[in-house]
Amino acid sequence: MVFVYVAILVVGWLMVLFDAESRSVLFVLPLVVGSGWAAVKFRSGYQRSAAANNAVLAAATFQTLSGSDQMAVERRALEILGTLRRPAQGPDMMIHEARWGWYALAMGELGIKPVGELSNWNHIRNPLLALRPNDPYVLSTIERLERKGYPVNRTLFQDD
Repeated sequence: MVFVYVAILVVGWLMVLFDAESRSVLFVLPLVVGSGWAAVKFRSGYQRSAAANNAVLAAATFQTLSGSDQMAVERRALEILGTLRRPAQGPDMMIHEARWGWYALAMGELGIKPVGELSNWNHIRNPLLALRPNDPYVLSTIERLERKGYPVNRTLFQDD
């Protein structure tokens, strides 16, 4: 369906560029609105994919850390949350995906590199806004990492 939509936009813009009769407001306005909508959807999908990568890799990375490093990550995540909310809400009170997203932010600030395929964390300002509960991007990221041989604990992303 996306390919059909993109093809329609491309043909529409080509008609505007090369056909003078297609330059009416009634023809161009839907193209502008449609192009804007497509750009927003693409950016949103990219951010959700990057946030899902962060969350899944944070869960895998967190499991490899020592107890003291895990506590440091959790403290830093709470500090980050404290700057965003009053009062600070603990990561355990959020959806699982966002919790690991905050841990990814904390690990990035602490200089802890992710295990797996990324050399650095993706820049996501607010994982709570970037991910949804039971986000399909998280599931596809878990499956991709498992195919590549990285162990991911799926239970970390399931409701209790």
